[in-house]
Amino acid sequence: MLPVLALVALPVTADAHSRWAFIIAGEKYDFVVGSLNEPIAVDDKTGLDLRISKDGVPVSGLEEALKVELGAGGVTKVTDISPVHNSPGAYKNTFYPTVATTLSYRIFGTIGETPFDYTFSCNPAGHAVAEDDTSEVAVSEGVTRVLQAGSFGCPAAKEDLGFPE
Repeated sequence: MLPVLALVALPVTADAHSRWAFIIAGEKYDFVVGSLNEPIAVDDKTGLDLRISKDGVPVSGLEEALKVELGAGGVTKVTDISPVHNSPGAYKNTFYPTVATTLSYRIFGTIGETPFDYTFSCNPAGHAVAEDDTSEVAVSEGVTRVLQAGSFGCPAAKEDLGFPE
């Protein structure tokens, strides 16, 4: 007889993503930020993978209030974010990276009535493990970063990730 496994609902997190917490207008928001389809290879489809919750509850409806500015080197492009189907509090956008470089996602707009503007950057070392940074950093009026943990990798050349050649 096969053993039966019990499934427990846990918050969705991704090991190859960074985790951030902000106090926004007195409320705690958790952000999970990374890229779709990690590791990222040049010319393969990827994009922003963003999940936002407040006090453990997914925050839906932010696609109208937030935008993302993609950054690579000195080049930027502003795009909309889209909600992920059947995943409350999850947002994405898609693109195809054309060079191996440091990539950033600047999320900006408003959360509630509070302006939010923060840039999340990939780590050229990949998913390096480091101690969580729980120092309080004032980002702007009404926004304080209280956690930075983990990282997400930067786009790599396809030949660095390819198999069998």
